[in-house]
Amino acid sequence: MNKFEKIEQFLKLISEIKKNGITVDSNLVYSNLINLGTTKESIENYFTSFIERFSKDPKTYVYVSDDYKSFCQFIGKGSKTTGYNKIKIYIPLDIRHIYRGVSEIFDFTSKSNISHKSKVSNTIRFDDVVLRVDSISDAEKIRYFVENNSYIRQGLINTNPFAFTDGNISFCWDGELLYNLVVSNWVSDYINEKDEVSYSDFFNYVYERYLQIFKNGVGINAFAKEKGFVNYERELANYKTITELIIQSLKGAGLKDFYTSYQNIIDVEKDRNLIEKIRKLLRKDEQEEEITPEKKEIFDYIFIELGRKNPESTIRAFKEFSITSNYKLFTRDNNIREM
Repeated sequence: MNKFEKIEQFLKLISEIKKNGITVDSNLVYSNLINLGTTKESIENYFTSFIERFSKDPKTYVYVSDDYKSFCQFIGKGSKTTGYNKIKIYIPLDIRHIYRGVSEIFDFTSKSNISHKSKVSNTIRFDDVVLRVDSISDAEKIRYFVENNSYIRQGLINTNPFAFTDGNISFCWDGELLYNLVVSNWVSDYINEKDEVSYSDFFNYVYERYLQIFKNGVGINAFAKEKGFVNYERELANYKTITELIIQSLKGAGLKDFYTSYQNIIDVEKDRNLIEKIRKLLRKDEQEEEITPEKKEIFDYIFIELGRKNPESTIRAFKEFSITSNYKLFTRDNNIREM
């Protein structure tokens, strides 16, 4: 079964869930997506062994956080980039190969001086082993290592059909969001609008919505609000870029195409231009949106309430908000931020 058939099968699974009267949202889609074609067997008993095994490796720090107990963290020291610029690599392994496979993978990153921020899940799923590396060259070293390691290759299970795949490992970029959660958002929106689903119809839906929101700016403010964004410009830019990657993947683009897109993503000047384009779309959409008496009353109330305490800072906050749409500029007191 190729990736397009897997995507269609997955869409039909979620559609059947909806037809059985279950509410479909992005969380439900996400939980089904990461467990696609897997057995959810527990591997938590390996966490202590991983920690002990790498305890004397000066280049690899392994631990389990109290706040994040579902994952064993692997940190390759010396990371040179922010989380925003990292490439994410999925190397999904089955229960029989995961202990030795994980050990060999992180022995390799240590010996090769590859800095990374990685994790291993406590259950078998298509993202049970995830590495986040600083560069294309590091990603290629890992890809070549897996390709030439017969033991790891034997243990690979089905990977994410929505990502860029090479064999049974896959690649994507998150930025400050999560690639798979954006996928889940699009699937959820699609399923809730359609009674009959298919791969080709899903592609058309995502592409048309992408053009409407991110190219023409129609309803872009409402879209950001619906998704719960706080810093509209940055989060919309991130969401737009991930959506472009999803569209590329749905077209069947390969790893070289992903690398080309990644180089554009981390280009500082192109990122600056993207933010400016989003800013213009937000302003244009806002100007075209009808200002109802109810909306005006809310803004007037907030301005008066805040202005009583500090008029100058209130004016500054409203000016900045008109540019950035950043709701964090406003206090939560008296429900003002929510309004």
